[in-house]
Amino acid sequence: MLIGDSVMYVAAPAIVAALESTGAVKVYPRALPGWGLTTAGNWRTELPLLISELHPQLVVGMWSWDDNEALYHPGTYRTMLEQAINLMLAPGNGVDGVMFMQFPPLGPLPPYMKNAKVDEARRDAGEAAWSAIADSMTHVFPGRVMYLPVASAVELHGKFTPWLPPMGDPSAPAQDWVRVRMVDNVHLCPPGASRYAAALAADLTMLYHLPPAKPGWSTAAWTGDHRYRNPPGSCPDDHPAHIP
Repeated sequence: MLIGDSVMYVAAPAIVAALESTGAVKVYPRALPGWGLTTAGNWRTELPLLISELHPQLVVGMWSWDDNEALYHPGTYRTMLEQAINLMLAPGNGVDGVMFMQFPPLGPLPPYMKNAKVDEARRDAGEAAWSAIADSMTHVFPGRVMYLPVASAVELHGKFTPWLPPMGDPSAPAQDWVRVRMVDNVHLCPPGASRYAAALAADLTMLYHLPPAKPGWSTAAWTGDHRYRNPPGSCPDDHPAHIP
C-alpha cells in the first residue's frame, strides 16, 4: 500500500507498473495531494481502516507536508510518526513492515512562482529534517521499518535536475536528455517516475527476491496518465540548452 502526498500520487503509476510487472506484487496506491500526519486529521482512524480493507503486507510512504513540524518541533513529530507506525504495525493486522522512500530533492521556484512567499532554504531544511526522522525510525522499529535512499535516481551529481540523459547513455548530447521533473520543479514526469520506481523495485527485488520486472513496463500505458498533464504543459518535451 502506497501512502503519501502529491509527489507519491504522481509517482504511483510508475511504481504500480514496475512492481506489478513482476507478477508477484499487488500495489494499492492510496496517496493523496496534501496528505501528511499534520494535515490529515483523521489518520489515526484512516490508516487502520485502509489496512483492514486492503490487507497489505508492506506499507510504503513518502510525503513532505510534515516538513515544518519535523524541522521546528522534532520531538513532537517523532512521537507522532512513532504513533503512526505503531498503528500500521498493529499486531494481527497483517502488515509485516513499513518503508519510507527518500523524498526527491526540490528544485528552485520556477519563474511563475517567484512571487510566492517561500523560503527555499527553510523548505529544503524541512525536507532534510523529515528524512532524518523517518530514517531514525529504523532504529526504533528494528527489522520492521526501513528507509530507502532512492532520491539519487532522479538527481544529477547529487543535486536536483529537471533533465537527465537517457538510461544507459550518460554521454548523450543535450538534445537527447529527457525531462524527469515537472516545470514546478517538485513533481516527477514519466521518465523521472520510472527511474524512481525502478530504484524502489531494485531494493524490493533484493530484499524479497522478486522475479524480474517485465521489459517495457517503464514506457507502458501508465505514462499517458492524466496526472502528468495536470495542469497542461507540466511535462513538456523539452531539453536542456547545454549539458550541466
